[in-house]
Amino acid sequence: MEKTQTIIDLFFKDHEARFAKETKRNYRAFLHKFFVKVNKLYDEVLAKDVRSWLSELAELELKPRSIRSRLAALKLLQVLLRRKSNHEGANQRYQGSEN
Repeated sequence: MEKTQTIIDLFFKDHEARFAKETKRNYRAFLHKFFVKVNKLYDEVLAKDVRSWLSELAELELKPRSIRSRLAALKLLQVLLRRKSNHEGANQRYQGSEN
């Protein structure tokens, strides 16, 4: 869980200007609760884990807007991690072609 928390912290540090203070606080809480619930590292989460979590949120009778906010936080983290991974992979390929 520490690895995942580090990734979440870096995510907010790298994209701090993107979020209002309240949004940042909420997204951080949503992500923390999600990863505690699924009990997996960020790179081990499967689509079925997300679907199960969304079903549980619906069973709690959260408003659709609240569920969408939680899902938005998770999607944004996933998209930005993928971009970072793709960028790092491209840098490694470029550096490897110089030799």
